[in-house]
Amino acid sequence: MTHHKTNLKKRLADCSKLRDRGDLLASLEGVADLISSAKDDKAVLAKALMLQASIVRDLGRPNEAFKNLDKALKIAASNGLPKEKADALRHQSFLCIQTGRPKEAEALAFESLKTARQSNLVKEEADATACIGYVFENMR
Repeated sequence: MTHHKTNLKKRLADCSKLRDRGDLLASLEGVADLISSAKDDKAVLAKALMLQASIVRDLGRPNEAFKNLDKALKIAASNGLPKEKADALRHQSFLCIQTGRPKEAEALAFESLKTARQSNLVKEEADATACIGYVFENMR
């Protein structure tokens, strides 16, 4: 792995840690900088957009979160990144449940599961299955 790629992944992990500690604005600033640096590493770029979506969702900006997830999904789909595609679909599903769109959430969760299964992604398959359970639990 190149130094640049290692550095991008470390920066992504650092931004994620900031978010987990509740420092959303610092995390958002770091991930925005990372996105501008990660243009050549599509996997890191997609993951950074998903993290950015999570942060802006937590800041009460769901429409911006949807836009970021759409970008991440397009990058993953057009660059042959099934793990990131399954993750983006799952994140979209959770966001749909949180914004009162259960039917769309259901379709996205099953698409995430299908993507994970087609690529033998065991962790992503488990994550998608858990998402489906969450969707059905919250459809009542």
